[in-house]
Amino acid sequence: MCRLPSAIPQTHKAIPFRIPTSPLFSQSATISIVSRPTKFLNAANVADNKGARRIAPVWGRGGTRGKTAGRGMKGFKARNGRALPERGYEGGQPGIKAQIPKLGKLGMKADKPYFSKLNLDTLQYMIDSGRINPNQKITFKELHESRAIHKTRDGVVLLAKGGNNFTHKVDIEVQRVSENAAKVIEGLGGKVTAVYIDQQTIHAIKNPERYAIMPPAVSIPTHPTTLAKYIDPERRGYLAHAVEGATKDNIVERILAATRPRKAKKVVEEQQAE
Repeated sequence: MCRLPSAIPQTHKAIPFRIPTSPLFSQSATISIVSRPTKFLNAANVADNKGARRIAPVWGRGGTRGKTAGRGMKGFKARNGRALPERGYEGGQPGIKAQIPKLGKLGMKADKPYFSKLNLDTLQYMIDSGRINPNQKITFKELHESRAIHKTRDGVVLLAKGGNNFTHKVDIEVQRVSENAAKVIEGLGGKVTAVYIDQQTIHAIKNPERYAIMPPAVSIPTHPTTLAKYIDPERRGYLAHAVEGATKDNIVERILAATRPRKAKKVVEEQQAE
């Protein structure tokens, strides 16, 4: 808000003036004469009202805003930024979070595999809506492209929720399958197989534009516990037929022959050369 300079009168200045004797005016009559201003408003004399602008107290500006600038003598709040400390900070001494001992095994959730859940009612909806073709083999790629699964890290587990309303005959490959879900699919004449895929293959299926050469669609588990799950016929493992009747000496060759024939041939040639 701007104010007029002090030289300009804020109100009309009334100066009493004696009117000559006349039959038209009484002797006590007065008239107001407005005096002209001596200065006019221009760009050179415009100023803010007093208190309209407040200058922030900054350190080192002198006058009433110098020295400590209202921050006191030293300390955390006198420094630049003056942000609040992190939660649990107790002035430098170990906080209560650091004093409490750590309990339990570290990284238990990270070590445990995480599978996206796929229920039979969801699969039924995807087939009915035309997003999945039941006449073709349903793999992880088809499930990802149809958006039937989300936030997949280690694969898909097929569950039997909504199995009473499932009516399609399908051939599906997942990473884990429940016993009830397998019975529902096999009862309709379908087939379900538990196939192992590593995280690199999952990443390649999600982001094919980042790979010039796609990794193999089926991998071989390296951990003995994981391998035991995929050679178990009750779990519908894809390696169950390869190890049927195998011995300790030729189980590796059979697994390679079922998954990677070229590598299996190379292993056999190396063993014969020795």
